[in-house]
Amino acid sequence: MTDRRFLVIAGEPKAGTTSLYRWLSFHPDIGASVVKETRFFLDRDYPLARPSTYNGTNLDSYLELFRDTDRNVLLEATPDYLYNRLPLVLPQLLPECRVVIIRRDPVSRMISAYEYFRQRGLLPKNLSFDDYVLFQSRSSINPETPVPYRTLDQCRESYLKAFRTAFGLRLLELPFDRLKSDPLGVVAEVCRFSGIDPESLSVENFATSNKTRVARSPGVVRLFDRLRLHISHRLRKRSKMRAWLRPMSRNIRKHLFVKEGPFQIQVGDQTVALIRRWVES
Repeated sequence: MTDRRFLVIAGEPKAGTTSLYRWLSFHPDIGASVVKETRFFLDRDYPLARPSTYNGTNLDSYLELFRDTDRNVLLEATPDYLYNRLPLVLPQLLPECRVVIIRRDPVSRMISAYEYFRQRGLLPKNLSFDDYVLFQSRSSINPETPVPYRTLDQCRESYLKAFRTAFGLRLLELPFDRLKSDPLGVVAEVCRFSGIDPESLSVENFATSNKTRVARSPGVVRLFDRLRLHISHRLRKRSKMRAWLRPMSRNIRKHLFVKEGPFQIQVGDQTVALIRRWVES
């Protein structure tokens, strides 16, 4: 287990991690996780559901969360790892593990997160972006703080600095704007970083994933996402059944949303300045 090669996309949320994970998963030398986010190395008190978590003795259980485990590199993408302490021990647990973090302008990323959480009913519909940021600036983070209300705290540069210290040359930082403008070039760089040949990828596979869309019923979307995650993990060893269910899942999701953005979000100058200050706080 300790000699296995892993590639972990560890951040940032709302910075193209879903698209990068999907593009890389088409590579014949990469075995992707059953679901994009295994969340196996999240801190125990971090408020995201997961089927299993590392407890100090169950490292072999991590391998059960991947398909095609005979391939050269195993891939997963849990962007909230960036804000947790447990992933910082990965260099000792999995010496061949490499980490990718996509960096996005904090203001732009917070706007995208605000859109995403609001459209899924996780924020009040009448909550403006300015008030959303202001509320977080006046609130402290504790284990009960929901993820939608952690986005300002997640702008802190200190989280990234901790990963730089822990992983050193095994960490690759990528700008979000470059991922948008040159996805093929970015994926090729990640492949080389992982020690695999980028020439095996097809340009036809490069479509953007996880765009922010408007939910017809946020409650139904949340229920569907939880159910999909549960089923995916329960069927992680039954690849034929997952393949049979995948088109059905995509078809259901199409009917759960009515349209795609863009959304017009009003952002005050004071809010922008507040976010910028938070980065170095």
